[in-house]
Amino acid sequence: MTGTFIEQASNAFSFLNTKGFSIASLRHGELVYRKGRIFVTIDWSPKSGEIEVFIGPQKDIDDQNESYSLTDILRMEGVFDERINLPFQVPHENKLTPFLRQLAEYVESYAEPALAGDRMFFRRLASYRNREARAFMTEMQIRQLRDKAETAWSNKDYAKVVELYSSVDKKHLTKIEVERLEYSRKKL
Repeated sequence: MTGTFIEQASNAFSFLNTKGFSIASLRHGELVYRKGRIFVTIDWSPKSGEIEVFIGPQKDIDDQNESYSLTDILRMEGVFDERINLPFQVPHENKLTPFLRQLAEYVESYAEPALAGDRMFFRRLASYRNREARAFMTEMQIRQLRDKAETAWSNKDYAKVVELYSSVDKKHLTKIEVERLEYSRKKL
């Protein structure tokens, strides 16, 4: 099916109407459904081609709504497959339909608790996202530490090697890094 993003998205996500959702707003590249305090946003950026679905509870009118991506939901539920390559990138509006249908299928299959407004589900999502953010930050810090430690090791600055590797939990170090730490400690 060709047509505008709105036409294609409302067709693919028509199952939301049977669940009591109705269209709350539409703009080029954004279709928002709402049911009570739950909203579903289908978002497509014509510039990047990125298309994603966000679901969340409506807060007070002045508050920023907390939304969770379908990608987060699939990952939390353990059904995310790296081959899926979400969010999809579809730069041409006339080619959106199969991707919108796939996203709608994922929402219908895996986001039912979110669509039902299950507070515990949203709490699990918030906890999951916080854990993922902490893990990402830890990985970034370790990556920076590794670069500095590699330079220190190359310069035979054993005190710096010990300082850097000792600043991180040993479980994050590779076998070679642990050996370098032990060697550097002996050299001091």
